[in-house]
Amino acid sequence: MSILGWAFHYFPFYLMARQLFLHHYLPALYFAILALCQMYDFASYRFSGLGLKQYPAIGQAAAVGFLAIAITVFTIYAPLAYGNAWTKSQCNSVKLFSTWDWDCNNFLDSVSPAFCFAEILLTIHLSTPHTTT
Repeated sequence: MSILGWAFHYFPFYLMARQLFLHHYLPALYFAILALCQMYDFASYRFSGLGLKQYPAIGQAAAVGFLAIAITVFTIYAPLAYGNAWTKSQCNSVKLFSTWDWDCNNFLDSVSPAFCFAEILLTIHLSTPHTTT
């Protein structure tokens, strides 16, 4: 059922012939996470050949390993998704395939500490509620 929910949320945006943003894929992400958990449960506890019923530590280690990989990938690509400070060299180093179509020339050669401080101040300023009198 979760795979069907994922398909109903993902494929309409896949068929669109326009630029898509991260928020277009977020509803499908919830269903993808549910489907991943269901497939992990199915594979780990329904197949006795894997030995996860007899040795649950193996399944727990696999889950912790998957979580560590997910956190690492998020940490690497978060500046791209959230628009944080990034340099050209950092952008080029995480581009795994040449077919990925983001342009690393849009980033700065180096990010100075003053730029990072200004970004923090701007974030604080924008998140502070302002009243008009």
